[in-house]
Amino acid sequence: MRRMPTLLQRSDRRQHRRIGTVQPPLIPVIFLGLAKGGLSGVATGATPLLALYLPPLEAAALLMPIVLCQDAISVHAYWREWSSWNLKILLPGAVFGLVLGYLFAANVSDDLEREAAVLSSRQEF
Repeated sequence: MRRMPTLLQRSDRRQHRRIGTVQPPLIPVIFLGLAKGGLSGVATGATPLLALYLPPLEAAALLMPIVLCQDAISVHAYWREWSSWNLKILLPGAVFGLVLGYLFAANVSDDLEREAAVLSSRQEF
């Protein structure tokens, strides 16, 4: 005769399943939200933290739409309050960083990318 699992045993399984699928992507998103709220140093840990759970390029691809939505909301909030001088200074560096990041991602293995992401987020005190 088979024993039916108790209610506690069933809820433990559901709790384990929920934590295993929701928690890893949720914490980096919370970090990104805190960064947009003013704690800028917290965002440096978002992608490396998710890269421990997913391959690094997939982690970046998962977080990119979230960051773009946050930036679109920021642009809407600060519309017509930008400086063309700042844009002239920042845009060349942004383009250079995008090209450098693309070349790095296209030519480096996942293991090395994961190691570089973790090392870049490590802060020595």
